[in-house]
Amino acid sequence: MPLMVDPSTGAVIQALAAGPSAAPSVMTFTASNVDATPTELVSAVLSGSLAAATTPTSIVTHTSAALAADASSKIKEIMEKETMDQLALSSSMPKYLLLAMLGLLLFIMLFLHPRFIARVFATRRYRAPSKGDDPSKPRRAGGGDLERGWLLWSGKRIVADDSSSGSIANSDSIKGWTPPPFASGNYPRNSFVGPTPSTTPAATLLPPPHMRPISNIVPFTSALMMAPFARFPYRFGTSLRIPQIAVVLIYFVLVAFAMIWKSDVDASKPGSGYGRDFMRTGWIAMSQIPIVMLFGVRANLVGLCVGKGYERLKVFHKIVGRVIFLASALHVGFFAWKLAAFHKPLNLSTEALRGGLAAWIAVLVIGITSVPWLRQRFYTVFKASHFAGMIALLVGLAFHVKVAKPWCLASAIIYTVSHIFSLCKTRFAVAELVALPNDTTLVTIPSICTGWRAGQHVRIRIPGIGIEGHPFTIASAPDGEGMILLCKAVGGWTRKLHGYASSVDAEQGTRRATIIVEGPYGGLGNTLVPSFSSVLLVAAGSGITHSLSLAHDLIIRAPTGVVRARAIDLVWIVKNEEQASPLFPTLLELVKDAKRFEEKCLASPENPVPVALRIKIYLSRCPDSSPLPLLSLSSSQSTLSEDLEKGDLVRSNSGSRRSLSDISVERGRPVFDTLLEGIADEVIDRSTKRQMNPCGICVAACGPSAMINDVRDTVRRLDRVKFKGVGGVELAEEQFGF
Repeated sequence: MPLMVDPSTGAVIQALAAGPSAAPSVMTFTASNVDATPTELVSAVLSGSLAAATTPTSIVTHTSAALAADASSKIKEIMEKETMDQLALSSSMPKYLLLAMLGLLLFIMLFLHPRFIARVFATRRYRAPSKGDDPSKPRRAGGGDLERGWLLWSGKRIVADDSSSGSIANSDSIKGWTPPPFASGNYPRNSFVGPTPSTTPAATLLPPPHMRPISNIVPFTSALMMAPFARFPYRFGTSLRIPQIAVVLIYFVLVAFAMIWKSDVDASKPGSGYGRDFMRTGWIAMSQIPIVMLFGVRANLVGLCVGKGYERLKVFHKIVGRVIFLASALHVGFFAWKLAAFHKPLNLSTEALRGGLAAWIAVLVIGITSVPWLRQRFYTVFKASHFAGMIALLVGLAFHVKVAKPWCLASAIIYTVSHIFSLCKTRFAVAELVALPNDTTLVTIPSICTGWRAGQHVRIRIPGIGIEGHPFTIASAPDGEGMILLCKAVGGWTRKLHGYASSVDAEQGTRRATIIVEGPYGGLGNTLVPSFSSVLLVAAGSGITHSLSLAHDLIIRAPTGVVRARAIDLVWIVKNEEQASPLFPTLLELVKDAKRFEEKCLASPENPVPVALRIKIYLSRCPDSSPLPLLSLSSSQSTLSEDLEKGDLVRSNSGSRRSLSDISVERGRPVFDTLLEGIADEVIDRSTKRQMNPCGICVAACGPSAMINDVRDTVRRLDRVKFKGVGGVELAEEQFGF
């Protein structure tokens, strides 16, 4: 029995005949066969089990309908599965991205972790040496300072007494406390660097172990120290070096992969569930909000892992913020394109759309006010918009999609914990304000004597002139006679501070004010300055506070034996003598203390190795015809070196003669290449005579970006043979502003 297909309907029919000449009749399908599958229908036709119709008009096309329904059902099922797969992949991609970023962080920590281990090993409770110390007792490594740099304390202060080794008094008794010797008409000139013991006992500690970074070992060290975008204009420039740029590029690759991989944003093709994947960009932006919070707050967990202060990670806060802005813009743009393509108006009656629109407006406000030009000129507006925009972003995003609530909660927790952390690091104290020449304000806080590390900064608020906080580097070393800050008047708040300090009677001399101190923050992290064979400190203008604190700390700790450097060179660049004169008496006192320590150390080979302090002041805008009163002042107060040079011990030790403490003033600008090469030659010569492996040179520079770039290029240009001969050169940068 032949099978036939009706060409008009596509129905399958079977011709029935009694014989060759019989007229054919038609077997068609009854209603009971409609729900059968096409395979069952064909089998029924072949077996002849279907009921025969009496007339041709009863032909039914149920087989065609069943075939079409089955194909449509399968296609719909496949499309739904593809849509769910696309949605599941897009929702999981933020988790994969965070895992990849965590792996990148752990990889970076592998290179930085040895220095942290060395710092833990060298952390010992500080104890000043005394006469009763046994010189034969084995010394332990010190200088790790892991217990410092977290909280500010009143501690104990050293009361100057030339007749003794220095007595310790409780800091609560500050009646007789005297400020440092800054040149001011109404200001006393008493030393703040602490007394030098009349006798020099044997050292009780060893220098901390020196761990060379990977960048100083590989043959392409010079390339790794390069900052290719440092000399670009401010809006486009960055001081990031090659390793940091590599980390940023890896982050960009991870984000791009997370946004693009198996993500189809084109219109869905017929029969396919893939397409219009507009959620992926929104999920990526949402996942980076806790990261941008983590990089932006002062209680920085990432900084704790890598040994960097929050101010050094601000650049990554900006980079992640730009990624959020770009991903959010793509997310909003895709859905706007969808509405335009289907001619649908924006319906703000739903909570999700209102929340999403509020979050996008918040991102726009934060992004626009973060433009460098606007941020510099309207910093208060920038701070207010950042705070308000952050709250609007988290609240709006939580109402936009339910899946965003955990991410918003994590961001809020990070921000809250940071503020709790800041409150724990906040102290109320009474400060003395003195207006110095050249628009500089001296802030002394005698009740806070310890808790910070050299090179760290604090944020201060003075309710008398406003509650906004401003960061300043601590100019004094810990465990001294109090905290000292130098505030240069460069903005509105600092000018108010200088005017506030100036509005005092001449007889009174100083103004006392309540101050709120938050910190300490920043610093050199796991870099142990006492572990280097030589230290070069370069400062320009008010950057002297950073260099002065490091030099002060090293000179004070030298008697314990924890300082390996034989010489500390401090280079200060100022425009003229007026800028240097307020601080010059303090520098002289510091040099005199270093000289006294050198004299006592050189008197006997059993004493600790002397540590010299050489200060060079360069006047960049001083005419050749202009007299230099500072030169006569330094020469009249620097006679100790001449007496030392007459001694037999000094004459027998040429290395000590070259490294005697001194202070000098010169016109013009320093030639950094000559300075660094001279120091490198000294280190190589000294290590050769002592038959010891050198432990590198630490170069710490604080000043404007132009000076930082010059110092960086100088370190990169150092001859490779000398670079290896000194054990490597490391550069620590501190640029003006955050």
